[in-house]
Amino acid sequence: TVVTAHKSGLVRIWDCLVVEQPKVIRTFRSIHNGAISVLGLHTLSGSHSGTVLATGGTEGTVKVWDLTSQYFTHNFRTSSTVCSTLTFHPHKLLLYGGFSTGGLFCWDLTKSELVKSMEAHFSVVTAFSISSCGLKGVFCGWDALFVVWDLTLHCKESTVSVFIPLKGMVMMEHSLKVVLATCDKLTVWDLNTPS
Repeated sequence: TVVTAHKSGLVRIWDCLVVEQPKVIRTFRSIHNGAISVLGLHTLSGSHSGTVLATGGTEGTVKVWDLTSQYFTHNFRTSSTVCSTLTFHPHKLLLYGGFSTGGLFCWDLTKSELVKSMEAHFSVVTAFSISSCGLKGVFCGWDALFVVWDLTLHCKESTVSVFIPLKGMVMMEHSLKVVLATCDKLTVWDLNTPS
């Protein structure tokens, strides 16, 4: 499944099983007041099975959609502006959002409430990755920082300056290492010894 957002405010869900001829299986209006800046797609398992889509807007809101049952479930408002990254927790019904103003937020999807406002960045948050065990998370930003978080308490473990703006990041599977993307290179950092 591929999901696309369009300037018209429409969201389209595509079936790409046949790569040569993908087809639209559903279209709906996003109900954002502005454009959608980022999408996050997550497949739930266990008692909450199905596929969930999060859409982050340029007006500072995040909306969540249950694509399996085909309905809108959550609307989270922030004082920030453009949503720049969305990540679902791999084992809990939590959604993390980063914003252009440096804001970091964690929402509980079962209670429909803000769990924690996480302060660490001074400019655009460009990526967030969570370890496969779900215990640690790493935000990085345009302010040349990446911050390691304890996701059980939602507290900062360490802040590392890399002295160059970070455009993106991926956490390596089954490892506490991240690949950081800067303007001109990729760097691997071991989070056990981040400095």
